[in-house]
Amino acid sequence: MDRLIIIFFAEYFIWVLTAAVVIGFLWAKRGDFKSGVYYSLLALVSASLARLVIKPVFLLFVSRPRPFMTSGNAPLIEEDILAACCNSFPSGHALFVFALATTVFMYNKKWGMVAYICALLVGIARVLAGVHFPTDILGGAVIGAITAWIIWHVFEKVKAKLPNRPNSV
Repeated sequence: MDRLIIIFFAEYFIWVLTAAVVIGFLWAKRGDFKSGVYYSLLALVSASLARLVIKPVFLLFVSRPRPFMTSGNAPLIEEDILAACCNSFPSGHALFVFALATTVFMYNKKWGMVAYICALLVGIARVLAGVHFPTDILGGAVIGAITAWIIWHVFEKVKAKLPNRPNSV
């Protein structure tokens, strides 16, 4: 049973968290659909940029094998065996979920702390599954949070320059 819980949090909880963030923004802004879409998009852009752009850049400069490659122990997540060609640092999952959590935190501190706890669960599970070192998670968390912070401020500057219209985002 412990194995199934680790696998769930390491591999699938990222989708639950993503859906919760999008639904949460849409629900929080239920009287203003455009704002709900705006914050959902901001969170998804931040997380996707961290995972799909920042991680590949790091892979050009950092070469670090995954824990199961050096220990000889099989990881709990079989599909990560296929990713053995990919470096371990930083964790792409950590980049993604901590970028989401930071966006939520910047919007609402209380729910942001809940999102950070959920992101931490993903990171811990990735370590327990044997596919990342703790420093991979820490690096992914810091880089994901910084990415989200930058994207938040870029979005806000662009939003401030838009013409002020009724019902605008």
